[in-house]
Amino acid sequence: MPWKNNSYKEQRWGFVQLAMRVQTGLAELCRRSGISRKTAYKWIARFKEDGRRGLRDQERSTDQLYNRPQKKWLDRIRRGRARHPRWGGRKIHWLLKKRFNGIGLPSVAAIGRWLRQWGLTRRRRARVRKGVTVLRPALQEAEHPNDVWTVDFKGSFCTGDGVRVEPLTVRDLASRFILAFWLLACQNVKMARLVFEAIFRQYGIPLVIRCDNGSPFGSTGALGLTRLSAWWVKLGIRVEFIEPGHPEQNGGHEQMHKVYKAENLHPPSASVRGQKQRTRLR
Repeated sequence: MPWKNNSYKEQRWGFVQLAMRVQTGLAELCRRSGISRKTAYKWIARFKEDGRRGLRDQERSTDQLYNRPQKKWLDRIRRGRARHPRWGGRKIHWLLKKRFNGIGLPSVAAIGRWLRQWGLTRRRRARVRKGVTVLRPALQEAEHPNDVWTVDFKGSFCTGDGVRVEPLTVRDLASRFILAFWLLACQNVKMARLVFEAIFRQYGIPLVIRCDNGSPFGSTGALGLTRLSAWWVKLGIRVEFIEPGHPEQNGGHEQMHKVYKAENLHPPSASVRGQKQRTRLR
């Protein structure tokens, strides 16, 4: 007879009775019942050990929890984390092993899983993948005045009365002449454009303006231009951006800022007006 899905307890009991009483070979009996010899041996062994109770379904291994730490270890992990909020699984494992000799101590991976399950860990920020490296053209050499202007904002500072000042500096690379040293209230396109309009009227328009990639000169767009640098391009000026993290490519300009800081900002003037008079600039 084929093995059926319904009334499986009775079928198992009936099969065991036949196997225990009938003299027919077990292989032939399994063939008639439609089960394997492995299954037959399993039910016969369970019947001999526990009687008819052994023929009932037992819990599946997937429904059981294995390798679960004892409650005392879970409490110790919580206390260790509360005492050291910034520690992860590896350090807490070291602490518990040192204090309790490590007998029955969960692994580092297990402690990390429990910390994540309790919401006691923070996910690391995903690393930003770098884009395609863009080869920059070689920087323009300055042989004559107005070939290359270097532009930058010197770091901000406060005068004695607490007013914040943002110095905008423009320098001719060939002659090393300081074209402008304007003390502005903020770094934005509108204020910077007014400064360059005044400089262009007085000294003309250069062939190249060299600057860094920060605002208001550069942006993170496709061409790296802002409204200010796009206006320069519209006037026929070529814009050169130095490589990020390489201020030495504009080293002469940085040296000028260092000298200005040493001679005019230790300490700064009591007011913006006094600071302008000290540097003899606008």
